[in-house]
Amino acid sequence: MTIGARIYAVIGLGFLGLLGIALFDSRELAAGLQDQRKLELRHLVDLAIGIVKEEHAEAQAGRISTADAQKRAQARVGVLRYGNGDYFFILDDKTRLVMNPLRPEMAGKDMSDFKDANGFRFYKAFAEAVARDGNGYVRYDQVKPGVTDPQPKLTYVAGFKPWGWAVATGVYIDDLDEQAWAATRKSLMIAGLVMLITLVVSVLMARGLVRPLKAMTSAMKELAAGRLDAEIPGVGRKDEVGAMADAVAVFKTNAIERRRLEAEQHEAEARAAAQRKADMV
Repeated sequence: MTIGARIYAVIGLGFLGLLGIALFDSRELAAGLQDQRKLELRHLVDLAIGIVKEEHAEAQAGRISTADAQKRAQARVGVLRYGNGDYFFILDDKTRLVMNPLRPEMAGKDMSDFKDANGFRFYKAFAEAVARDGNGYVRYDQVKPGVTDPQPKLTYVAGFKPWGWAVATGVYIDDLDEQAWAATRKSLMIAGLVMLITLVVSVLMARGLVRPLKAMTSAMKELAAGRLDAEIPGVGRKDEVGAMADAVAVFKTNAIERRRLEAEQHEAEARAAAQRKADMV
């Protein structure tokens, strides 16, 4: 492999490294954004659970009946809104809908067989998460208002054992993918720009290295062929190429000196032979 090819190979490996880093950062960003969204949902549900606990405490103190406390809790949680009109809903431990402010007509309905666009029983998954761990996150696909295709949605659900309730809220997370992809595009653009600059600089450096080496190789071939008048390129440079050129120049000087000495020796031998012939006459 030539020196130029090796330089370009190193550039290619560097670009692959930058690409790998950009993609890894994108995955890390996507995971970080989702973790942040999970934390936000948990805090929101904790707020709603706090309201339920307040009403439960009122009932426990005997100031109101349990039925009235539950109605008040449903009403207070039902009016909560955040984000883009996002809301809370409540299930019981039989996967029946206790309260959904957007679908009041479905109160008391068994939701265990309710499926998302992919056939996933997400209400059943809510109940299973609460029964198993007391809370949990469930991801599923649902049609988003204003969008034709189902979009990914993340819901956090937490149980309230005294009443057998599960309070939940969810948000669409398609924007997380968009944010991650936007960051990935930016990283790829930066990596491409760095690659372009590196390529231009490397090409110039490669040419500055390869051309004098080729010229020096040609000069050495001429010297080896006996053409001692060949010009040595790179003499005087303050780098490795210059050091090589100086070494070749020394070789040239020695070759010229050797040729001069050989010529002088031949002349001396010729004079001696001529003198011997003259002495014999």
